[in-house]
Amino acid sequence: MDFMARHRQPLKLDKLWRLIGRLLVIAIIIVSLIPNPQGITPAFANSDKVGHLLAYTILMSWHALIYQRKEHVKLLLLFIMLGAALELVQSITDYRSFELLDMLANAGGVVAGWALGGTVYIRSLISFESWLVEKKVLKHG
Repeated sequence: MDFMARHRQPLKLDKLWRLIGRLLVIAIIIVSLIPNPQGITPAFANSDKVGHLLAYTILMSWHALIYQRKEHVKLLLLFIMLGAALELVQSITDYRSFELLDMLANAGGVVAGWALGGTVYIRSLISFESWLVEKKVLKHG
């Protein structure tokens, strides 16, 4: 039995955590498809790639917290396909463009988030819920 199987407990606020996950997906879709704000000067060349990497790392790592490890590969593939699909959709708009480096940054973020899902990070929501029980914000059991 691996670390994840031994340390996985049902989440008390599972519906809330899954809702937040869905909202993250929706936010990424919206931000990917709205026109870029005008007048913003990038901090450095290709700095938007850092944003892509971070957004998809957060997306995948969040879902790694709330879904069983056996679901992580499915999520990894789904989120890589989402990033690729959004880049393709951007190519058919007249205000965004397809960038292979964006697609690679998206996929890199998904892989980074997936990798985090195999660490003790996976226990952070369980620990947070335990803290809420301790502070009597949530009921035990």
